Amino acid sequence: MSDTITPSTGVYLASFGALLGALSMGLALGYTAPAFFDMDKNRANSPLDTDPTKRDSEKSLIGSMLAIGALVGGFLGEPCNKMFGRRISLIIYGFPFVVGWILMATAKGVAMLVAGRLLTGLCCGLASGTAPTYVVEIAPPSIRGLLGTCFQVMVVIGILLEAVFGTFMSWQVLAGWSLIPAIGMSVIMFFMPETPQWLLGKGRTREAEASLQWLRSSPMAQELVIMTRAAQQAQQTGGGGQYSLEMITSREFYKPLFMALGLMFFQQFSGINAVLFYQTDIFAKASPSSNAATSTIYVCLAQVVMTLAGSFLVDRLGRRVLLVVSGAGHAVSLVAFGFYSYKSVGSQDFQTQFAWLALTSLIVFISSFSLGFGPVPWMMIPEFSNPRVRSLVASIATAFNWTCVYIVTASVKPLMNILGDATTYWMFAVICVISCVFVVLVLPETKGKSSEQIQTELFGAGEPSQQSYSRTQDEPMKTLA
Repeated sequence: MSDTITPSTGVYLASFGALLGALSMGLALGYTAPAFFDMDKNRANSPLDTDPTKRDSEKSLIGSMLAIGALVGGFLGEPCNKMFGRRISLIIYGFPFVVGWILMATAKGVAMLVAGRLLTGLCCGLASGTAPTYVVEIAPPSIRGLLGTCFQVMVVIGILLEAVFGTFMSWQVLAGWSLIPAIGMSVIMFFMPETPQWLLGKGRTREAEASLQWLRSSPMAQELVIMTRAAQQAQQTGGGGQYSLEMITSREFYKPLFMALGLMFFQQFSGINAVLFYQTDIFAKASPSSNAATSTIYVCLAQVVMTLAGSFLVDRLGRRVLLVVSGAGHAVSLVAFGFYSYKSVGSQDFQTQFAWLALTSLIVFISSFSLGFGPVPWMMIPEFSNPRVRSLVASIATAFNWTCVYIVTASVKPLMNILGDATTYWMFAVICVISCVFVVLVLPETKGKSSEQIQTELFGAGEPSQQSYSRTQDEPMKTLA
């Protein structure tokens, strides 16, 4: 079936509109590093305290507030998706995103920065659950991996843009221009269709047919028949309305949820956001003689390049291969960076002579993350989740992801103070080794498979649905009623 479905230009346009939410998320994630750098450089224009200890505490509060907002957003994403649909939800998310950026751009003190980070974090949590689901649901299997991983591509582009613009913009101007993608998301999604799966789940068959027709340039009768049958089965088994106790205690729910939580745990406990939030500080500390802002741009550029590479490889090599390579790269680079940090203590000569090792290690680390554990979890979770529990699994996984973000970003500086920089990096390296074992032993391969095929392999029920796709495309549309 995947070989006969041809996406229309509309699939790419709709995906771009939804993924502007991911770009906004990347801008929010990347904002603190250049903003803090500017605040430290221009103390007269900084809302932060002049006392170094209080200043670090305020930075931690501002940095971690994004994760708190996103945690709430992760939980709110499910009821929003269920009530309004993916499209309307994405339109709505743009408004608090814009308000959050305005608060930061006009901040006169730490309180306004915290409020702005909280609002943008809320929208990050909402968008990170909704946007990937929208993209996966409108894409045919042949390009589902490519479009699904574009969520992370847009995130890292946002982080890179903040790093580049942060070299010549003040922290207020940087926040001001960052609201543009959120406005674009709301405007573009206003003209896009809702996903056929959500419409069918609401019994709106004619609208679902019109949506799929807009999203495909090849005959779509067979695909719509299969989607309709899946929606009808979901409604008959309790997926069309409220979630039943029987459903949430079934393997159909808790097995993909376990895999989703595992992916999100290993994504965040690789230490990625500890690096992203504080990378300018890390470079300044690792090599005072180097240009920390320039080093940050190099790392962000590598992140974009490798995320793009992962997007093109995910439908060729498969999801599991990229995840294992990613986890192994994390471990090796963190061991090397930990070694550099350990040897640099009390040795200015080593620190200066081997400054290249710090930059190389973090570039390898970011590249490894961008190749696998960055993009793959976001698109795999909607893939291996049954349509009737997909939104709930994505919402819980998103909330858990941001919980992990908060734990890592809030605890990394205290951990470094207690254990030392090197031991902290080595601790993350051990977790990355365990992530490879998790991928090999637990995760299925979803490359090029339809939703029904994946469900069959996970639970062994019935025959793969690919047989259903072999029906002639002249099957009467009256079967949709």
